[in-house]
Amino acid sequence: MARDITKRLTDLHSRRSGSDRLNRLGLDEQAQVLAKSLETEQWQSRASGKPYTQYALGSMRAVEPNYTRISRETADRWRTSFYSRLQLKASRSNSVSRVPYLWTFISGG
Repeated sequence: MARDITKRLTDLHSRRSGSDRLNRLGLDEQAQVLAKSLETEQWQSRASGKPYTQYALGSMRAVEPNYTRISRETADRWRTSFYSRLQLKASRSNSVSRVPYLWTFISGG
């Protein structure tokens, strides 16, 4: 389904500034995110009049280290949860021998 480029640019700005997840934050954090969302990033001012180029520049732009840290923490929580569910399922089906192999595959080790 094709989406309007203006909506894509708006959504990209919301994701990069964090304003798309305000309902998950405390009041202090909400104030910080809202203040940051008022700032213009470099990709927003480049290639004016070329919204598709702006979107490409914005989507390729590096995210802040804090965002990367949060993403990795989320991935670790998901992996831990998935592994515990996998162990539980394996113990019920008596196929425990496959669990270490799958964990090695999932954890990238």
